[in-house]
Amino acid sequence: MTDIKHGLSSYLEKGLPIEGSDKKQKEKEMQFAKLFEPGRIGTMGLKNRIIMAPLGHFSADAKGSPTSRTIDYYVERAKGGVGFIIAGGSSVRPEARVPGMFWLYDDKCIPPLRELSQSVHEYGAKIAIQLNDFGKVLSDKSFQFASEVVDVVCPSPVPWVKNNYVPIIMKSMYVV
Repeated sequence: MTDIKHGLSSYLEKGLPIEGSDKKQKEKEMQFAKLFEPGRIGTMGLKNRIIMAPLGHFSADAKGSPTSRTIDYYVERAKGGVGFIIAGGSSVRPEARVPGMFWLYDDKCIPPLRELSQSVHEYGAKIAIQLNDFGKVLSDKSFQFASEVVDVVCPSPVPWVKNNYVPIIMKSMYVV
């Protein structure tokens, strides 16, 4: 991955036009410059304001753990200058797991995810993980990957348009 800061800063340092008039160019330079300033999300400090949105890579192994390839992928983003990475897609319930997604419902998942986190931290980036439950989609039998019957839970009992399935209302017992 090209170093983000180097790529953009070369435009700014060399005075290369980004687009528009000189006044617009200066305004754009000022906007982009803020990206490289330290930032905060609550009490968490960030080395810069570049945030990587979660993407569904489906690159976890058969036990829901990040592979060396997955770790390398996120490390390259951290090396390239991303300040905060949100790792995409994780199954929060065993009965709602999806192949290739990280699993977060068992303590066995902690060591490999710790390795991912520590690897990214070596390059000054922070990392979080997107929590995921497929909700109403799990009412479609063709989408279920677990062998058990799946409780389909959602924040509200609104039927899914595809099959009119009405989910169970999510209560605190479903929140870990």
